[in-house]
Amino acid sequence: MRDYSVNEVDLILKNLDETNIDEDFLRDTKHVVYSNNYRNKDFNLIYDSLLYKQHVGILKSNYNSFKIFYEHPLKKSKDLCIVIGINDNRGVKIITTYLENKEKRVRTYER
Repeated sequence: MRDYSVNEVDLILKNLDETNIDEDFLRDTKHVVYSNNYRNKDFNLIYDSLLYKQHVGILKSNYNSFKIFYEHPLKKSKDLCIVIGINDNRGVKIITTYLENKEKRVRTYER
Protein backbone atom coordinates (compact mmCIF):
# COMPACT_ATOMS: atom_id res chain seq x y z
CA MET A 1 0.00 0.00 0.00
CA ARG A 2 1.26 3.43 -0.90
CA ASP A 3 2.16 5.96 1.81
CA TYR A 4 0.86 9.43 0.85
CA SER A 5 2.57 12.68 1.82
CA VAL A 6 0.90 15.85 3.10
CA ASN A 7 1.52 17.51 -0.29
CA GLU A 8 -0.18 14.64 -2.14
CA VAL A 9 -3.18 14.82 0.20
CA ASP A 10 -3.37 18.57 -0.42
CA LEU A 11 -3.63 17.87 -4.18
CA ILE A 12 -6.24 15.14 -3.63
CA LEU A 13 -8.37 17.54 -1.56
CA LYS A 14 -8.01 20.33 -4.13
CA ASN A 15 -9.28 17.98 -6.86
CA LEU A 16 -12.38 16.90 -4.90
CA ASP A 17 -15.65 18.21 -6.26
CA GLU A 18 -19.19 16.96 -6.83
CA THR A 19 -18.42 15.63 -10.29
CA ASN A 20 -15.60 13.26 -9.30
CA ILE A 21 -16.84 11.71 -6.08
CA ASP A 22 -18.99 8.70 -5.44
CA GLU A 23 -19.65 6.38 -2.50
CA ASP A 24 -16.39 4.55 -3.04
CA PHE A 25 -14.33 7.71 -3.33
CA LEU A 26 -15.62 9.81 -0.43
CA ARG A 27 -17.27 7.75 2.25
CA ASP A 28 -17.83 7.80 5.96
CA THR A 29 -17.92 5.13 8.62
CA LYS A 30 -20.49 4.11 11.23
CA HIS A 31 -18.32 5.87 13.79
CA VAL A 32 -18.53 9.12 11.84
CA VAL A 33 -22.30 8.88 11.56
CA TYR A 34 -22.69 8.18 15.28
CA SER A 35 -20.16 10.71 16.57
CA ASN A 36 -21.29 13.43 14.20
CA ASN A 37 -24.90 13.01 15.30
CA TYR A 38 -23.70 13.26 18.90
CA ARG A 39 -21.21 16.13 18.44
CA ASN A 40 -21.90 18.30 15.41
CA LYS A 41 -25.19 17.22 13.85
CA ASP A 42 -24.21 18.80 10.53
CA PHE A 43 -22.98 16.45 7.79
CA ASN A 44 -23.30 19.26 5.25
CA LEU A 45 -20.60 21.18 7.11
CA ILE A 46 -18.21 18.22 6.75
CA TYR A 47 -18.86 17.67 3.06
CA ASP A 48 -18.92 21.41 2.25
CA SER A 49 -15.61 21.81 4.03
CA LEU A 50 -13.96 18.93 2.16
CA LEU A 51 -15.38 19.92 -1.22
CA TYR A 52 -15.42 23.71 -1.20
CA LYS A 53 -13.47 25.25 1.69
CA GLN A 54 -9.76 25.91 1.89
CA HIS A 55 -8.22 24.01 4.76
CA VAL A 56 -5.99 25.87 7.21
CA GLY A 57 -3.77 22.91 8.02
CA ILE A 58 -2.93 19.27 7.40
CA LEU A 59 -1.13 16.95 9.80
CA LYS A 60 -0.10 13.39 9.05
CA SER A 61 -1.26 11.42 12.06
CA ASN A 62 -0.50 7.88 10.93
CA TYR A 63 0.14 5.78 7.84
CA ASN A 64 -2.26 7.31 5.26
CA SER A 65 -4.26 9.04 8.00
CA PHE A 66 -4.41 12.81 8.03
CA LYS A 67 -5.98 15.45 10.24
CA ILE A 68 -7.45 18.28 8.15
CA PHE A 69 -8.25 21.59 9.87
CA TYR A 70 -10.94 24.03 8.69
CA GLU A 71 -12.05 27.24 10.35
CA HIS A 72 -15.54 26.71 11.72
CA PRO A 73 -17.91 29.12 9.95
CA LEU A 74 -20.16 29.72 12.98
CA LYS A 75 -17.90 29.15 15.97
CA LYS A 76 -15.00 31.55 15.47
CA SER A 77 -12.98 30.13 18.38
CA LYS A 78 -13.16 26.57 16.98
CA ASP A 79 -11.67 24.58 14.13
CA LEU A 80 -13.46 21.70 12.47
CA CYS A 81 -11.05 18.75 12.42
CA ILE A 82 -11.73 16.01 9.91
CA VAL A 83 -9.57 12.90 10.16
CA ILE A 84 -9.37 11.10 6.83
CA GLY A 85 -7.70 8.01 5.42
CA ILE A 86 -6.49 7.72 1.84
CA ASN A 87 -6.56 4.39 -0.02
CA ASP A 88 -4.47 3.25 -3.00
CA ASN A 89 -7.06 4.62 -5.44
CA ARG A 90 -6.75 8.07 -3.84
CA GLY A 91 -10.17 7.56 -2.29
CA VAL A 92 -10.96 9.56 0.83
CA LYS A 93 -12.51 7.84 3.85
CA ILE A 94 -13.75 10.05 6.68
CA ILE A 95 -12.60 8.45 9.92
CA THR A 96 -13.87 10.94 12.50
CA THR A 97 -14.71 14.60 13.00
CA TYR A 98 -14.58 16.88 16.02
CA LEU A 99 -14.23 20.50 17.05
CA GLU A 100 -10.99 21.78 18.50
CA ASN A 101 -10.04 25.12 20.03
CA LYS A 102 -8.48 27.35 17.41
CA GLU A 103 -5.83 28.38 19.98
CA LYS A 104 -4.28 24.95 19.58
CA ARG A 105 -3.47 25.77 15.95
CA VAL A 106 -3.02 29.56 16.11
CA ARG A 107 -0.50 30.80 18.62
CA THR A 108 -0.30 34.39 19.78
CA TYR A 109 3.00 35.63 21.08
CA GLU A 110 3.63 38.78 23.02
CA ARG A 111 6.81 40.62 22.15
